Amino acid sequence: MTLPLLHLLLLLAPSMGSSIQVVRQDSAPVLVELFYESFCPGCRAFITTMLYPAFDKLKDTGIMEVRLWPYGNAHESQKPDGSWQFKCQHGKDECLGNLLEVCAMAHMNWDSNLYLPVISCMEGADSPVAAAKGCLSALSDVPYKAVKTCAWGAEGNALMHEVANRTDSLSPSHNYVPWIVVQGQHTDDLEKEAMNDLVGMVCGLYQGAKPVQCNSRLAASNVFIEKEWKEQTKIKEKEMEEVKDNTGCLLCKYVISTLDGMLEDKANEKEIKAALESLCSFLPASLTKQCDTFVETYTDIIIDMLTKDVSPEMVCDNLGLCPGSNF
Repeated sequence: MTLPLLHLLLLLAPSMGSSIQVVRQDSAPVLVELFYESFCPGCRAFITTMLYPAFDKLKDTGIMEVRLWPYGNAHESQKPDGSWQFKCQHGKDECLGNLLEVCAMAHMNWDSNLYLPVISCMEGADSPVAAAKGCLSALSDVPYKAVKTCAWGAEGNALMHEVANRTDSLSPSHNYVPWIVVQGQHTDDLEKEAMNDLVGMVCGLYQGAKPVQCNSRLAASNVFIEKEWKEQTKIKEKEMEEVKDNTGCLLCKYVISTLDGMLEDKANEKEIKAALESLCSFLPASLTKQCDTFVETYTDIIIDMLTKDVSPEMVCDNLGLCPGSNF
């Protein structure tokens, strides 16, 4: 439509009745922030049964804004090279799930209209990590390979550090997850209301004219949303002793099996090397140094074997660390 024609239509609008309506934003949207973990059962229940359905109902109204922070009760420590190591409440799979989700958000330009369907899809699956590829393929234009590369590389590491800083700066500090912040505030009453009727809460807090979507509410979720208290994940003494007794073989099995799942192209030396440099960060802090030493010692040999099509099951055997090992 040309500008003169548009100007004419605006001049004629009063005489055209309701055929032309100017839509305007009456007030700022209500900001709902969720601090969560990708494998936390209560977080997953809230996202899939309340947060995403509420957002989907209100997405065309402009009255609700959502931000997600996948970190929760994790802990970080800085490595000598300046990068960050993360330890998550539900183990290394959760750390990877958190990374995949924050990378998906970043690669969708932090647009919740684009990333919330993907995150809800991942959180509704048996494993958010295993579901990432399918959810991205079905619900976005972002290639899984780009998100995966981000998650295993420096980009994802830096993004997760930013999420950690945002989580650690909460006031009051979070004591559990899911931790819900509305309009910059967290109270028990706000959180209870959000978990029971998020649409009703947002409609009640919005200061502008209420859209018609506020006239009908979502049914309250009957899923019990469990709060997970802040705890440091501990490795049982017996398991630690087993690791100490046979560290070389166990580390080799961990590195090779994890590496096998990470690689798109086992003939790509650069991809193998980049993956090897990052995977030790998903081990408990007590084993990170040993893992780093293992990777430094065997990187060239592992690359050589994998690019020559030696099966992952045979690598540790060929290194002499797990004779006769079949994983």
